Amino acid sequence: MRKFTTIYLVVLTMLFSGCGNSQNYVFTNSGTSGGPIAGIPTQLAFVQTPAQTTNTDFTIPPIVEIRDAFGNRVPGATNTITVALVEPGTAVLNGTPTRDAVDGQAVFPGLSVSEPGTYTMTCSAEGLTGATSAAFTVDSSEGQDLALYSLATPRGSSGMAVTQLIQLDTETGEYLGTLGVMHAGDHLSAWGDLQALPDGTVYALAFNDDTASSHLVEVNLSDPSNSNDLGQITGGASFLYSLAYDANNQILYGVCDRMSDGEDVLCTINPSTLVATILPNLLGVDPGQGLGLAYDNSTNTLYVTDSGDFRSVDTTTGASTLIGTNTLDPIDGSIGAKGLRGLDFNPSNNILVGLSRGGGVRTNSASAVGTINPTNGEATLIGLSPECSGLTFCLSPAVPQAGPARQTGYTVESIPQTFENITGGTELVLENDDSESVPLGFTFNFNGTDYSQVVVDSNGYVSFTSTTSVPTPKLLPTNLLENDSLMLWWVDLNPESNPATSGVFVNTLGDAPNRRFVVQYAGIRHDYPPAPNGINAEIILYETTNVIEFHYSDVEFGDEQFDLGRSAIVGIQTDASHADIWSAFQPVLTETTAIRFTPPAP
Repeated sequence: MRKFTTIYLVVLTMLFSGCGNSQNYVFTNSGTSGGPIAGIPTQLAFVQTPAQTTNTDFTIPPIVEIRDAFGNRVPGATNTITVALVEPGTAVLNGTPTRDAVDGQAVFPGLSVSEPGTYTMTCSAEGLTGATSAAFTVDSSEGQDLALYSLATPRGSSGMAVTQLIQLDTETGEYLGTLGVMHAGDHLSAWGDLQALPDGTVYALAFNDDTASSHLVEVNLSDPSNSNDLGQITGGASFLYSLAYDANNQILYGVCDRMSDGEDVLCTINPSTLVATILPNLLGVDPGQGLGLAYDNSTNTLYVTDSGDFRSVDTTTGASTLIGTNTLDPIDGSIGAKGLRGLDFNPSNNILVGLSRGGGVRTNSASAVGTINPTNGEATLIGLSPECSGLTFCLSPAVPQAGPARQTGYTVESIPQTFENITGGTELVLENDDSESVPLGFTFNFNGTDYSQVVVDSNGYVSFTSTTSVPTPKLLPTNLLENDSLMLWWVDLNPESNPATSGVFVNTLGDAPNRRFVVQYAGIRHDYPPAPNGINAEIILYETTNVIEFHYSDVEFGDEQFDLGRSAIVGIQTDASHADIWSAFQPVLTETTAIRFTPPAP
């Protein structure tokens, strides 16, 4: 009897282990009594219906689950699954329609249908009952669901301001708007990379100051302030720089600075348990450089960047292979020690896009955004954004563009330009990175406070309180500036660059109670690098109405990297948490531009 029992157990073990079959499980669901057995694969089911626009990959890829007879997913199942269109007509299903499941589930990224229409899809696997998806529509409009996101954390002299989730243009990388402020748990700072998954989930990395550890945050695109701090990442991952996702095998990768030995290592992260599994050291990569990470699901290749090199990585050994040196600075072609701090593949065309945080001193701390050639590592600049870190293309339906921040209560509008030259007024003696307090000649109320003077700064802005000159513009709001500031053209300007033909002038015009105070930046050049020409713009403060106006008559330095406001911040800030942005590192100013800021009614 004991011998028979032993043989029975061996046979049963062989059945459950799939002995004699290439899959993890044999295809049977009957017990000794003829009934179904839980945990044995019997059927397939679509758990995510695809969505697509013509000429792009599925923005929401199909996901198929392996289930037992009771409808439960079978963990560990690795059956080979194939998807196909039902009655496709002349349409073609492009991409790889056959994939091995991972832990009972198969994701099919990179698929697309060649023609508009409404379709259904089937899935099949040897020995299992197939399934048919819900109907889905392929739209003729291109790219309507694609969005590009990053994180902006304006650092200031007195700590760190709030981190903002921002949206960038998918084609140019330029700033489109602020979606909101990230508040995903207390004491989270040093926000890092972003990574979107095929199902639309977006993860972000943040550092917790209290525990000196990295946290994984699930980003709420509709309401960033209510993003979910999933908690501390454990398993020896002290500080994580970047994220990348292998959609074929459903693996979330991270780059970790262990801190204990200063070496950078690769790791995989389980979002459910928050456990990081450390892989071998990233051999050949400069440690401590804030590495970028991206996974190409079309070639199953993991890429990494350090201070200037672009490499592929063997995830088994940790060895990296140098592909080339990437340069992503719009002026002098160097990215410096900060390197590429964000990498992701555009799912509509599989083009790799990178972000160089800081972009080099000549961009005034704007981030340079460019495309990266995976075959040689060469970068091509496509645009500038505010200084930010992390980069991801969102594969879920895009959140409507938020537009520039409107947070102060002031009404912001474009008005006809009526430039008033006051170069016959009082010229201020301003050196480079200098400021001077000037009386208004009347009382002006800004943000509920009365002022009788302003502080005019050489770097294109006026403050009601601060005498500290700040040449480096940051995305508003920022505590780099004091409260109550007016940014006409905040960038590194220098009135001394050509004193014979340039200057900063002030004048009080008109009669009470309708006087106006004017500050004019006349012929002021860009400081570094020095530009051949100077801009001409002015701020006007109106008595009684407390209206603020910006007027522009010359918006070109003679250098396209700085012309039209491309290197500047334009807007107003009432405190370190509230600002109205007109433009941020965007070439939108013209010689007829005029902007009015009207205070809210008392």
